[in-house]
Amino acid sequence: MQIDGTLAGMRGANAVADGKMADAQQALHNKKLKEACKGFETMFLTLMYKQMRATVPKDELFGHSNTDEIIESYRDEALMEKVSDAGGIGLADMLYKQLKVEQSSLPGNVKLTPEALAALRSGNKESK
Repeated sequence: MQIDGTLAGMRGANAVADGKMADAQQALHNKKLKEACKGFETMFLTLMYKQMRATVPKDELFGHSNTDEIIESYRDEALMEKVSDAGGIGLADMLYKQLKVEQSSLPGNVKLTPEALAALRSGNKESK
């Protein structure tokens, strides 16, 4: 009887350890997903800002060199990173929430890949 109790205790401890491992993996996955969504928002804001800047006429008085354009590009990108870090326009949060919902509807052994996402949207449950 003592051995059975010890084995049951070990199984219970393993289940708890497996649960903590799964929670840690889920937390890591959520962190990576949030970073990816934030990166997407930063990229979107940078492209939008670049297009907005293209509508502003260039300064003809002092000229505008290629170096100026490169510096502006880096500055704009850094600015949009800061905007995204401060909350941006809410695109990253919206994407994160939507992807979490779509991912939670998947069976546990299915990874959320672009192909799997496209298959779900088309109504086909099988992914390549």
